[in-house]
Amino acid sequence: MSQRVLRKRALARSHKQGGHERPYKTRKGRYWVERWSQWQGVRPTAEWLSERDAARWLLANDHELPEELAHFEEEICE
Repeated sequence: MSQRVLRKRALARSHKQGGHERPYKTRKGRYWVERWSQWQGVRPTAEWLSERDAARWLLANDHELPEELAHFEEEICE
């Protein structure tokens, strides 16, 4: 599957417990998030996101929404 990070600068969220998340968008426009940990024995995971959940992730992590997700901002930020 071809993929790209949503923006040129890396978007990643780190948790105090050593976990990390990074969103991606496929060439066909589907969003997904990769999750991994620095802890030994913890397997990385990936999960598809709806457009609304992708917008929610970006806003919760202080990122601007891409144009195709901008219509979710008012609903999410109320």
